[in-house]
Order: sequence, then structure tokens, then C-alpha cells
Amino acid sequence: MIFSLFSSMAVFLYVGAVSMYYAQNELATFVEIAHAYAFMFGLSILLLVHYTIHLKSTQELLKLIDSGVFEYDTKYGEEEDNKFRKTMEFYNSIFKNVFRIAIWVAYTILVIFAPLLVSFTGEGNNQRLNEITYNLPVPLWMPFDMNTTLGYSLGYSLVCFNIGLIILYLSASIPFIVFVAFEVNIQYGILKRSILGLEHRALEKYIGYCGLTEPQKETLRDDPIFVRCVQDSMKENILHHLEIVRLFDMYQDVTSSIFGVAIGVSMTILASLTIVLTKVNLLSVEALKFSFMYLVEVMVVFGYCLMGTFLTSGSQQIETALYNCPWYNLHESQKKIFRIFQFRSSSSIELKGSGLFLINLQLFVQILQTTYSIFNIFSSMDGGN
Repeated sequence: MIFSLFSSMAVFLYVGAVSMYYAQNELATFVEIAHAYAFMFGLSILLLVHYTIHLKSTQELLKLIDSGVFEYDTKYGEEEDNKFRKTMEFYNSIFKNVFRIAIWVAYTILVIFAPLLVSFTGEGNNQRLNEITYNLPVPLWMPFDMNTTLGYSLGYSLVCFNIGLIILYLSASIPFIVFVAFEVNIQYGILKRSILGLEHRALEKYIGYCGLTEPQKETLRDDPIFVRCVQDSMKENILHHLEIVRLFDMYQDVTSSIFGVAIGVSMTILASLTIVLTKVNLLSVEALKFSFMYLVEVMVVFGYCLMGTFLTSGSQQIETALYNCPWYNLHESQKKIFRIFQFRSSSSIELKGSGLFLINLQLFVQILQTTYSIFNIFSSMDGGN
């Protein structure tokens, strides 16, 4: 499948480049081709980087998740943790199913309804550029005669096949990216409850060591065995936190280039679509098509930014949990360790694109403000002319 994907993408990168050359003086056609070309070019770069650089990191990330990020020695809160995990896995499965349905619906619209709409509106028969075939899922130039039934069938099949391979790859890769993000958040939720139940976990350890049935925590403050149990429980929390950070660092190493290229391409496409929307009749079918493309790109960027905020807010819960746990009952030596842990956890994790910019909802707002400014500038220019 990978060889077929790389081969078909190489062919269509060439076809797309020639198509953009022919459409350089036709803005709407050029932007529509450039939209698909930018997506294809970005995906080809990401695939190349993944299979040459990040393949081993991805395998290590999967092994870490399969083996379990961290296991506590105590059973306290295990039932609540399992409920929380099942709830998050349920949300993840909903996303996975909805995403796969949506992406295949988009494929159906693109390969069936889009060419039919072009033919129905007459755009396919009254082509603005003779070199470009408009009644394809994406208007393209082909290196053979597209005016014959055989030529059109071959070109249409090649485009559909290429889009289908990309859809298959996305339907596997995007759910994996979201799955790991959910796993990071699950681990932070488990760590949060574990910190809040620090004394309960220490008491469970104490009972296991001493064999007592119902000791009172208040009478054990100065018991050296209980103090050691508290220290061991705190050590588990610190180790768990370190494992979560290691998990996120591996995740960031694998996905940083993905987010960087994906959001960079989406920002460029949004700017281009905004300019096109100022040039076309807003009541035309063409405006409807470009508006739909714009909304899809906005939803994609929103999903990435929401994921970044989701991860950051999950990590910020740890500092709050440390503040709310009964730290005042700890011995002075343990309080020093506790303060160091609190200082380390105060630095929340942040999802970054290619290590250059933060991915969160603030970035999404900035992108919308930028595209709105572009729309106003070009609309005023056209109004002035």
C-alpha cells in the first residue's frame, strides 16, 4: 500500500504542477488545484519524514502504550480509574467512528457528486481553460486525451484511486494521533486522583506491611513505617509523572512535523480561499464550493487546536491536585520533595507544530482573525476599484 501511495502521489504531484502552470491566470481554478496540490505535497513530505526518521519512534510509542505507562502497587481508586478510562475510550471510539464516516462521506461527495454538479451546471462543457478537465473530482490536466470516453474513464479512475489511498491512510493515522492524545489525558487523570488519595494509598501500603485491619491515619502520623509508606506513595506519583512526560515527549517527537506541516498548509489554503471568496459571486455555485472547502479547513484547524488545549488543560490538573492534597500532614523532608514535584509539574505540556508555534485555541482565534482581515482588505480593494 505504501509503495502504491508514494507512486500515485508522485504522478499527481507532476500532474498538479503542470495543471497549476496552465491555470496560473485563472484564480479560482488555480486555487482549487493548489488546494489539492498543497495537501498532496504536504502529505508526501510527512510520509517521507515518517518512514525515514520517525518510524522507530512510532514503534517505541506503541510499545510504551501496549505495555502500560505506569502501574501502581495499591488498589485504591482503581475502580474509579477504570471508569474514567472507559469513559475516555468511549469518547475516543465515538470520534474514530464519526471521523471515518465523515471522511468516507467526503470521499463520496468528492468523487461522485462534485463531478455531477460540474456537469449539471455546465462548467464541464464550457471549460474556461482547454487544457484543464473540470468534471473530475479535482480539475486537472492529464497527459492524455480526456475528450474520449476511454481517456476520461482512465483519468477519473486514477484520480479516484489516488484519493482513495489517501483516505485509507488518513482513516488510520488521524485516529491513532487522537488515541495517543486521549491516552496522555487518561494518565493525567489517573495521576490526579492518585495524588488526591495519597494518604489512602499510604494507609493501604501500611495495612499490607503491618497486617492491621482498620488503623486510624491520625494516630499514624509519627509512625516510621507509615511515613515510609507515604514516601513510597509519593515516589510512585513522581515516577508516574515522569512516565507521562516521556510519553508526551515521544508523541511530540512523532507528531510535531505532522502538526507543523498540516497547520501551515491549512493556513495557506485558508488565506487563498479567503481571497477567492472576495473575487467570485457569493450567490454562485462556485462560491458554495469554495465556502465548503473553507469550512472544512477551519474544522481541521479547530480540531488540532482543540487537541492542544485538551492536552495542556489535562497537565494543569496536576498542579491543582498537589495543592489540594493533604500536604500539610507531611514531614519536613517529604515537604521538600513535594515542593520539587510541585515545581516540576507547574510547567504544563504544550503541543507544538514543528517546534515553532503553540497549538491551542488561541492559535485558532488568531487564524480566524487573520483570514477575516484578508477578506476585509481584498473586499475593500475590489470596492474601491
